[in-house]
Amino acid sequence: MIHIHMSRLHHNQNPEPQLSTIHRQVTQFTFETQVLSPNNQNPKPLSSQVQLTNIKKEKTLLIMSYTTQKEQKESFVTGHSGTSTAEILLVCSAIPIGVFVVFAVHRSLRSFGMPALACNWKIQAFVEWMCLLLPMTLCQTRLVDNDAARLVLVLLAGSIISFLFYFVTSSTEKTMMVSEECSLQFCRNLFTIYRSAIAYMTFIAILAVDFNVFPRRFAKTETSGCGLMDLGAASYVLSGAMCSKYARSGQYNCQSFWTSMKKSLPIIILGCIRFLTTKGIEYQEHASEYGIHWNFYFTLASISIIIPSISYRNRKLVCCLFFVVTGIYQLSLSNGLQEVIESYPRVIDNIDKDYRIYSIIVNAFAANREGILGCIGYAALYVTGEEISAYCIWSTVKARFCNSKKNDDNMFMLEKSQSRLLEKSMGVRLQSTTFILWALYYIITQLLSISVSRRSTNTSFIVWCLAVNVSILLSIYFVMIVFEAPTKMPLPIFLAVNRNGLVMFLLANLLTGAVNLTINTLNTHDCAATFIIFTYLLAIGIIALIFDKCLNITFKL
Repeated sequence: MIHIHMSRLHHNQNPEPQLSTIHRQVTQFTFETQVLSPNNQNPKPLSSQVQLTNIKKEKTLLIMSYTTQKEQKESFVTGHSGTSTAEILLVCSAIPIGVFVVFAVHRSLRSFGMPALACNWKIQAFVEWMCLLLPMTLCQTRLVDNDAARLVLVLLAGSIISFLFYFVTSSTEKTMMVSEECSLQFCRNLFTIYRSAIAYMTFIAILAVDFNVFPRRFAKTETSGCGLMDLGAASYVLSGAMCSKYARSGQYNCQSFWTSMKKSLPIIILGCIRFLTTKGIEYQEHASEYGIHWNFYFTLASISIIIPSISYRNRKLVCCLFFVVTGIYQLSLSNGLQEVIESYPRVIDNIDKDYRIYSIIVNAFAANREGILGCIGYAALYVTGEEISAYCIWSTVKARFCNSKKNDDNMFMLEKSQSRLLEKSMGVRLQSTTFILWALYYIITQLLSISVSRRSTNTSFIVWCLAVNVSILLSIYFVMIVFEAPTKMPLPIFLAVNRNGLVMFLLANLLTGAVNLTINTLNTHDCAATFIIFTYLLAIGIIALIFDKCLNITFKL
């Protein structure tokens, strides 16, 4: 006989902490499962397979116990504990391998005497769809939901492509695609691929998470752990930091608080619109993500206000300031603040009514504590990302500007041998930085026992996000070095998305909402869900290409 004891949900004014407790109990396998022997003595533990089956049944019963579809969807995306970092890196390996395939096809077309096809952006877009975006989508679904299978596919694809590459380059005359332009263009291409790949990984996840085809372990973690979706917001912030004006040139125009506020006003308005629409149409929300009223647009606006408002005349002082603030924040988390973030109620009722303003401030903080406190971690992540990018990438270009010459278009030029030295210097610095970050991650998580927590954006979360993103950047760098990447890349969709990144992110959010309001994502078959996700990506890509190729529009927010 199998006894499964489930907690019952009591509806009250503040159900969110109770919901989180139930979800943590289910995902951490804390409910009782026992098999009684015929003599009703000495209960025997269930096998792991039976336990997993019972866990899935209990989770399903818990979700179906809610009365509305909104409650079911909210339950579906909460209470998860993440996956391993190795699996996340394996999923992200679809990025460099996909770029590898696209470059191989492009080079093969040119080598076989078909440069017209190789330079046709429509052909390039089709190859990009099939060889890059489709694998990125499949790697985030249950259709390829096995570590061994995913690894075999990755290795098999790499072997086939390597064979094709060496066959083509050895049997036909190589077409020289290496530009003599300064590695400044190499840096731009590197970050275009990185930023667009991060954007598309995020586009896939924000819609796929609402379908059963998306593995639950990839969803955002409830308290601690590493989830694929936990990387989304942090990677978006990092991609902006690594291409900031300070990272590229070492210069920064200091702005007053009010000037920064005015420039951030469009993002604040987007955040207000998102808040009003989600509340107005009763769209499903994940309260432990940013809070009740906060959202990612407010986090972006906060960073856009905080960073320029700080004087960058003494950069070392600013870095030390963020280091100290982050350290104090981590000490506070380790001494009780983490528990406050995870378990305290959203509404504080036991405040004297005479202190109305104080009550409003306290309750606003309690309702949005993840979003407000998260700005500390994201600001530290932004500053660190600028420093890493300036050291590993952009400083290698600036160091040799004195040896450069100018062409008619006023573009800096370098000899080919000097360009190779630049790229080699980038590679050495990227590799050393990646090693240091992973070593630091091991020290923090294993020796100091500070678990990764997206909810509080603690130190281990910051270091983890940096390590994963620099690893992705390093893998793209290796692909570009192997293929001697052309100045004009055969990635029209990535180029178009990178040109209007924030607008495409907003469009992805709107399309995600439209899909969720149109169909019941919880009852959609895996194959149908994958088709919907890929169609949604196709729509984003087509609109981006229309803005880029047909209308030649760049939106600046």
